[in-house]
Amino acid sequence: MAEQIIISMYGAMVSWTYILLTVLLIVKFMQLAGSIKGSGFKLPDWLKPGGSEEPTPGEDREYRKQGKPGKVYMFRAIPQGSQVALSWSANPEVDGVNYYEIHKAVGRKKLTGATHWRRIATPDKHHPPNNPLMDEGEEGVNRYRIRAVNSKGPGKWTPSEATITRPIKRWHPVIDSVNVDQQGNTTFKGRVEIR
Repeated sequence: MAEQIIISMYGAMVSWTYILLTVLLIVKFMQLAGSIKGSGFKLPDWLKPGGSEEPTPGEDREYRKQGKPGKVYMFRAIPQGSQVALSWSANPEVDGVNYYEIHKAVGRKKLTGATHWRRIATPDKHHPPNNPLMDEGEEGVNRYRIRAVNSKGPGKWTPSEATITRPIKRWHPVIDSVNVDQQGNTTFKGRVEIR
């Protein structure tokens, strides 16, 4: 009886895994279609990965009046196993960007709640957009921010985040022995291992 319950639960987990993978593929396809310029497809906000879209003109106007670069476009933090891939779109040439600053949140002060940030990279303006920077992620939410810097100073921060989860332990049935009696009845002896 217990074996049947375990086998049924295992079957249900496998079925749900296929359903969730199908949903994930659909979402990824929609994200891809939404990222193609001129496709006319607008991705709903709830499907967009963490990050920021193009800045509103008012936000950039204040920085550009001072000669500083505008906000960084399309900053993404995408989990890839135990690492996080960081990518962004380069600022326009008129911003005169010398390099970008990327920071990672490393903790909070207990009394004030303020976030501690640590600079993790300063790629130059020629960093290729199709070659994301990789950061060793930590389990849980990994928060990042980026800003462009030119000779007049830094621009506004653009945030993004990625969540890294622990690998899921799965139940694996193991058959130790199979017995067939003289009437042709088959009995199995086994156990379930969690890996």
